[in-house]
Amino acid sequence: MNYNTVTVPHINVNDVEVTLVEWHKEVWDRVKKGDTLCTVETTKAAVDIDSEYDGYLYIVRDQNDIIKVGEPLAHILKKKDDAIIKDINNIGNENSSSKIVTKSAEKLIRENGLSLDDFENHSVIQSDTVIAHLRKSQANTIDEPSSNDIQIINNIEFNEKSTVLYCAENHALLALDAFLSHNDYEPVLILMDKVVADEMHGIPVISVKSFPLLSARSLAYIYYREEATNELKNIIEFCDKEKIKRISCIHFDSSVSKLSFIGEGAFIGANVTVGPEVKIGKAVQLLAGCSIAHHSQIDDYAVIADGTHIGGNVKIGKYTSIGIGVSINKRVSIGSNCTIVSGATVIDHLPDSTILRNN
Repeated sequence: MNYNTVTVPHINVNDVEVTLVEWHKEVWDRVKKGDTLCTVETTKAAVDIDSEYDGYLYIVRDQNDIIKVGEPLAHILKKKDDAIIKDINNIGNENSSSKIVTKSAEKLIRENGLSLDDFENHSVIQSDTVIAHLRKSQANTIDEPSSNDIQIINNIEFNEKSTVLYCAENHALLALDAFLSHNDYEPVLILMDKVVADEMHGIPVISVKSFPLLSARSLAYIYYREEATNELKNIIEFCDKEKIKRISCIHFDSSVSKLSFIGEGAFIGANVTVGPEVKIGKAVQLLAGCSIAHHSQIDDYAVIADGTHIGGNVKIGKYTSIGIGVSINKRVSIGSNCTIVSGATVIDHLPDSTILRNN
């Protein structure tokens, strides 16, 4: 065979699909066995996918695609040869045989009434290529809030507890559950990049594009996640201008020591225990049932999944992701950008960018 296929591995028992977070290589890059090709994310952990082959990389899925376990991410060709690409894609169209078109790009082209002729200067067409083309063609279009969003905002009675959430769907549900568990804040509106429903448990959902309409309202608080948001810069500038306070989201059923420090925008789920002298950094996520013992430090943007137990005097670096049910011994230091897969036990220090799949 002239090529080998890189497929989605089965990372966690309960996950049957992953999200493609980032490609670390480009189409036609020469790769070697052991090279990191891309990063995928399950519900609980981010994991790098390494090449098992030498050759030339042909990417078939795009960033942010949701892909089932076992489906192809890319092919690694033994040599650069358009004939191999044609065999892989089974392309019979004479006009398209010289182009590489990913499935996501094909879908966008079809949905937006485009054709391959619109991309005559591209030999590789990915979803980003199509999106860039659409943005360029619509550059003069004014993005106005919808009349429905205007009506929704006008119907909300804002007060000193009014809180707006800006999150993707799954995290919005967790945050809403946490805020509704106590009376400190009152969620009145959810902003999303892509609106998936008109409301979520009685709270209206509108496009984040409509957030400037809130400037005329007495909005007190906002809770937002910082990952994968298209309007984040505008949100931050808006909140600074309007003096809207960004808050953390802490479930009523959690136990957080008054002697701990919780950073801006942190999320603490149900039945989480945070001991004294613990320092939780900016935008850290502590999911349901995990526990952090005394004097531990969780740095900015780390994610600690459900049921994980962290001993005393543990240090965890930025952007590190800890899977479900992980146990971390006391006085262990874990670097930044590490991934610890569900069920592992950590008994020794881990340097930056370590992936721990077993004990």
